[in-house]
Amino acid sequence: MTVPLEAFVMCVFLIPILAFKEAAKGIYAKQHSIKNHHIHKTKMLHVDIFRL
Repeated sequence: MTVPLEAFVMCVFLIPILAFKEAAKGIYAKQHSIKNHHIHKTKMLHVDIFRL
């Protein structure tokens, strides 16, 4: 059985792209929560500076 080259190439390209999309979603979610945490920390820092 011969698989068309196009189908093979599509599979080879699609699987990593889908995996990358899932990974990117996870990374984005992590970075987003880290960013929010960082913003919260800097806000608290500003409050501490104003208290001084």
